[in-house]
This record gives sequence, structure tokens and C-alpha cells, in this order.
Amino acid sequence: MCFRGRLHFRELDHCPKNTERLGCRAFDVLHVALALELECETFLTSDRIQRALARAEGLDPIISPEE
Repeated sequence: MCFRGRLHFRELDHCPKNTERLGCRAFDVLHVALALELECETFLTSDRIQRALARAEGLDPIISPEE
């Protein structure tokens, strides 16, 4: 996927309220914020913490089996 221009992660403003409570890492926040910014219809993750953050931010994650 190629992006032209800049993405302004206004969605990052919403995530901090959940990061400490859920124990999120920077990559979890970035992944969820990008999905919100791009208005993704599908969010796939096998990470339990990332899945919790995605749900808290209004996404409906699809659970991928862990490898």
C-alpha cells in the first residue's frame, strides 16, 4: 500500500486514555490509530492487548489464530 502526502494521526488523540489501563505498547497504538485514520472495515490481530485497544476505540477486530 502506498500513501501520498501525509497522514495526520488525529486518532492518536483518542488512544491515550486506554493505553495505560490496557498496557498498550507504541506499536499497538500506532496500528489502531492507522486503522481508525484510514477508516478500515476490517482489523485483524492475534495480539490480545491490541485487540482490547481496538475494541475500546470502537473497532470490531477479527481474531487471527496465533502462529
